[in-house]
Amino acid sequence: MVEGKEYKSYRQAGVDIKRGEECSRIAYEASQKTFSNQDVEILEPEKLEAGFSGLLKINSELKGGYIVKNSDGVGSKALVAQRMDRHDTLGYDLVAMLADDSVSTGALPVGGTNTIDIHHAEPELIAGLMRGLVEACEVANLSMVGGEIAELPHQVKGYSDPYIWNGDLFGILARGKRIDGSSITPGDSIVGLQSRGIRSNGLTLARKICDSSFGEDWHEEPFGQDSSWGEVLLKPSRICTPAIVDLVGGYKGNARADITGIVHITGGGISNLKRILPEGMGALLTNLFTPQEEFLELQRLGPVSDEEAYRTWNM
Repeated sequence: MVEGKEYKSYRQAGVDIKRGEECSRIAYEASQKTFSNQDVEILEPEKLEAGFSGLLKINSELKGGYIVKNSDGVGSKALVAQRMDRHDTLGYDLVAMLADDSVSTGALPVGGTNTIDIHHAEPELIAGLMRGLVEACEVANLSMVGGEIAELPHQVKGYSDPYIWNGDLFGILARGKRIDGSSITPGDSIVGLQSRGIRSNGLTLARKICDSSFGEDWHEEPFGQDSSWGEVLLKPSRICTPAIVDLVGGYKGNARADITGIVHITGGGISNLKRILPEGMGALLTNLFTPQEEFLELQRLGPVSDEEAYRTWNM
């Protein structure tokens, strides 16, 4: 028989229930701050202090319409945040990944939930994540109605106090407002919205390049005169949802433009255009934005070809 350490409590095994409950309280109080963001007649968030799910009160019917559902996460951008010990910007990345996917169908993003799988839940860290999430939800006009924080010390590994942050979102799409690329015709114009930073895709390649070029503490390496590589790669995503909602008219409003297809340029880069183009049709891209300086420098350090860069990053 092996003489080992005795484990008489959950806390001894690595999970502190009391601390976890405090983190859950912080997260739910933060979520309630988002309940008034979306003024939709159909669905209305309601508080459920002692419950295990988020409630949305149904006030009318979606006759002939759709519920749009999607999931995403911040990916390994969380590893950059952990290196920088700054967690209050990732909320923008999570909301951008979720809401910008949802709105690409013509839908109005309404609300969602999020899940944090974390090595060791600390109230200060959770408060930082929630602070950024509340700000991002206000920008996107959506409610975060619930979520889950799970301490998984033997499953979640990484730098410092690692975590994995994912979310789930639903939107509503009125009958006749669906945008799926099927009505794209030759001669249609393509309009680009300029992003900010690397968003939440291609971070694995960017981190590998930085680690290979600068060593273990690459996040502290200067980038220009005013920033470090860590700060540059942690730059929060610009949320495009409000601009798109304004153009398509949201759920009930009138469209301000005849939009036949929308592409969210994240994982897969600009090749995502192929997802919506009718068979046999291509796209001629002219007057593209000059890639941000960090992309050009990553290409040089890699070295990474133009083809690979445009396939991996939002550029």
